[in-house]
Amino acid sequence: MIYTDLHCDTLFELYKKGLTYRNDQLHLRQAFEDVFTHHTQVFAIWTEHKLSPDDAWRQFLAIRKYYENAEIPKEIKSILAVEGGALIDNDLSRLDILHSLGIRILTLVWQDVCSLGGAHNTDIGLTDFGAEAVKRCFTLGIQPDISHASDRMFWQVAELSEYHQKPLLATHSNARTICDHRRNLTDAMFDAILKSDGVTGISMAAVHLKKDADATLLDIVKHIEHYCSLGGENYICLGCDFDGISSSPKEIQNMYDLPLLAEHLARLGYSDCQIEGFFYKNADRFLKKISV
Repeated sequence: MIYTDLHCDTLFELYKKGLTYRNDQLHLRQAFEDVFTHHTQVFAIWTEHKLSPDDAWRQFLAIRKYYENAEIPKEIKSILAVEGGALIDNDLSRLDILHSLGIRILTLVWQDVCSLGGAHNTDIGLTDFGAEAVKRCFTLGIQPDISHASDRMFWQVAELSEYHQKPLLATHSNARTICDHRRNLTDAMFDAILKSDGVTGISMAAVHLKKDADATLLDIVKHIEHYCSLGGENYICLGCDFDGISSSPKEIQNMYDLPLLAEHLARLGYSDCQIEGFFYKNADRFLKKISV
């Protein structure tokens, strides 16, 4: 199998626990070749919510340095991201530094409010500075990610993306119709993403898969099938959020369980081409589109 995933928090976990990728405590770990012949992974560096913006910036720099010695196998194509724009702190020059350090995706918010705007647990949209930051991302070649954004922020970013002829990206966001959580996307949001030729990654966070969080493999499939029913077959990816979630579907405890999802989709009648789309082709097409 080939696997491309749009979001994990593995780098943050490695840094906080003083581990390397070879450690078997993680959702993502060494010996991936036992399951996948090729693996592309977006490694997101989380902006820890309790930190001040300046402390978060210093922690980012430390994690970015730690990445160099994390023993991530060279066979993995690594793409670096930042999750949570609080570390920007009203300083556009920090975006230039992020780009120079290899950051190619920025999840604009994580929770509550930062200098860029409001997250899913607020009704606050982009600040004026946030709008300028999104435009600067477009100029630099950093893809804004609207996972975690408030509804208002989503539509403001969508408007900016349309004006600048850029695609929309939700690295790890499920369907709100299936699980009514504000972290998830409405049908109209997903439609805007596919019309922009963007993509959405399916998250394995149980709380975003099923309302009571007692999620199973079947709940993952429900979100995929719903997005397909909206015409999104070619815009669905995986953004599992491994090493960033406290609870996952009982059958999917780490990346080595993902073939179970492929096998179940095949039993439901999905073709090899469709399954390959979900597992890597749709994401690879998008990443190529944004020159990553």
